[in-house]
Amino acid sequence: MARARHGSYLFRRDGSTNWWIRLRAGNQRTEKSLHTSDRREAEILAAPMIAAHKAALLAARPRLEVTPYTLDPGEHMGLNGERVIATTRELIYLDAAGALIRTEPNSPARRLVNMPMGAVLVDDGTTKPLAELRRIGPIIDLAKLRREAAPIKNGDDAVLETYLKHANITGYFEREARTVWALFRSLCDKPLKDADRDDGRKLVAHFESRGLKSATIAKKVGWLTAACNLAIKEG
Repeated sequence: MARARHGSYLFRRDGSTNWWIRLRAGNQRTEKSLHTSDRREAEILAAPMIAAHKAALLAARPRLEVTPYTLDPGEHMGLNGERVIATTRELIYLDAAGALIRTEPNSPARRLVNMPMGAVLVDDGTTKPLAELRRIGPIIDLAKLRREAAPIKNGDDAVLETYLKHANITGYFEREARTVWALFRSLCDKPLKDADRDDGRKLVAHFESRGLKSATIAKKVGWLTAACNLAIKEG
């Protein structure tokens, strides 16, 4: 029988001196030997796997995700059947004959992602009892997700603001940098001075879970790298 400390990812199997790592996601469980009997070495080897596991769990949760655009550039179908041409700046609404209906800014937005099948959305002002709604399906509390998606501004935000102003980053690239910064802050719930490589691995693991290629991930992480490097030079 496997022996594990309560709340720990590491354990030892009976008859083995090596440490193992156990990761759970839903009904799935993964166990892997770390091929060492030294506890501290096992913790070092397990750290990146645990960080990636936590990031994947977080990425799979229902959440409001910050996106650079209300709609990605391209052609879309509107809620009322109209065509919507999205550019990096505008949303252009056209009727069936191609005539212009209206235009709107294609500004940064939040989208609800990972909504479970049959989920029930509740918000401030919902009057039906939650017990009744739970019989319909899993509940998604939009008000709670909005609070989680809006981290409180603090001194760390000046790191990004200083870099954007110093490097004169505007337009699409500014939106992308701000989106990556907001995502990192949601994954790393600690002051920037206390962040470490595992927190960086969480961000990379999140992007990997979304299917992004390594070059794209490097470009996105590069915004944070550049901002921190400037802050270091500025003292």
